[in-house]
Amino acid sequence: MALGPLGLSHEDLWHVTRGQLNDLIHAYNYKSYLARRERAELAAFIAIYQGKKPPSIDKLCGEWCGGQSKRRTGTGLRR
Repeated sequence: MALGPLGLSHEDLWHVTRGQLNDLIHAYNYKSYLARRERAELAAFIAIYQGKKPPSIDKLCGEWCGGQSKRRTGTGLRR
């Protein structure tokens, strides 16, 4: 039986190291960022189809920067 979004089994919890766990978390975050980017592209295509100016994909889903997704808001960056 898999536990949580990382899909670790009960046995994996005893054998995975902290470094491997960090890698799994990093990969999960990047995978969710790519899914958000895909949805943002779909939203832009729908806006184009409706004859509206499409929003920037980076504005919708943020930018991948050093293992984190950062979204621009106003004057600064927000995580």
